[in-house]
Amino acid sequence: MKKESIISDLLGLNQREAARLLQVSRSQLSMYELGQRDLPLSAKVLLTAMVDQAQQRKSAPTVLPILAQQEQRKQHWIERQLKLNTFRQLRVSRVLDKMEQTYAAQLKVLELVAHLKETGSNESKEYQGFLNSLENKAHKKLAQTGLPQLLQWQIKLAALQTEAEILHEAMKIPK
Repeated sequence: MKKESIISDLLGLNQREAARLLQVSRSQLSMYELGQRDLPLSAKVLLTAMVDQAQQRKSAPTVLPILAQQEQRKQHWIERQLKLNTFRQLRVSRVLDKMEQTYAAQLKVLELVAHLKETGSNESKEYQGFLNSLENKAHKKLAQTGLPQLLQWQIKLAALQTEAEILHEAMKIPK
């Protein structure tokens, strides 16, 4: 193992921080890591003690209070995200339901208009104008709530559902 990886991997310090703790310059430590220079005896003793402590910690990790706090903060954050996710899923579901209803209704309108135009039950210009108006309105609504838009909202819902699964898994609670 290289000397530099001992400091960065085992101790979790960057070169500047390690040099400051050892009370040497960063360049001295860098040259030591490269094998081009030795450290003062006091720095070597301290480095050895730090490495020994880190290796002991690796074999028998100590529980720091900060870890419990971090875990608690993580759980709290997950709970907030789950509530937000639930709200978003509800909102997207409502929008999607409304769009699907509108889409189905406009298809029915277009079918009705096509049927009425085929049968030619009333050939007056006013009636034909009204049918054309209904047809144009249905086409405009379909442009807003058509299959591409429905798919977009279905993808949003699926993404939110996947996010909820990941959050539940991170929280380690049953869904």
